[in-house]
Amino acid sequence: MKVGLPSTIRRRTTSVVGGTGTIRKPRYANGGWSYRIDLGYDDGGQRRQQQVGGFRTKREAEAAMSEALAGLHRGSYVAPTRQTVRQFLEAWIVTAKSELAITAWTNYSEVLDRYVLPHLGGKPLTDLSPIDIKKWHGDLLDHGRKDGTPLAANSVKLAHRVLHRALADGVRWNVIANNPASSVRLPKQPHREMEVWTPEQAASFLADLGDDRLVPLWTVALDPGMRRGELAGLRWSDIDLNDAVLTVSQQRTAANYER
Repeated sequence: MKVGLPSTIRRRTTSVVGGTGTIRKPRYANGGWSYRIDLGYDDGGQRRQQQVGGFRTKREAEAAMSEALAGLHRGSYVAPTRQTVRQFLEAWIVTAKSELAITAWTNYSEVLDRYVLPHLGGKPLTDLSPIDIKKWHGDLLDHGRKDGTPLAANSVKLAHRVLHRALADGVRWNVIANNPASSVRLPKQPHREMEVWTPEQAASFLADLGDDRLVPLWTVALDPGMRRGELAGLRWSDIDLNDAVLTVSQQRTAANYER
């Protein structure tokens, strides 16, 4: 006597774009449809499969399976993962330390801690979408600073660049199929007129310093408009008093500076 499979676990095997997949009915009344696809064999000759569930209908499961098998055929398939954005970025920043200067790596770490992880950290990595990132931009622009005040557009751009770089590595490592940050436009920086001191204001500032030991530094800072790191990196060997020439040969910055 032939005995068929119970209807609750009856399966249908479908061949789609160079691979095979199996659609499975829900095991329980409140369960979802699922699919299982063949991923070939590992180095030890063991068969590899991937099962994905939670679909409301058979049609949704079939569409997802077809997309997965098409990606497998193209070589772009990425297996679904439960890894969150936080878990991925915390692992990524560790690997990035060997590729970045210490000041850049410290800056990236601060950006992730302040602006990315509090907003996007709990999101499943493979669910992160361009809409999520665009909404994140808006949240930062509205109340992204620690005190709840708006974050400047340039700081939002910096946070976006850090996230984009991390996700680009995720694509390269085959952790995610594409970079959702690539299709998101960056916010525009409002135009502001640059405010500078008049010669009289600069002279008044220097006069008020009196015999402060940093008067020479402030004097140089006011004239050529050097950056803070360039000023801090100056040495006597960079200054030619005879020809009145100052050479910027290095910068000095602080990592993990507490302010």
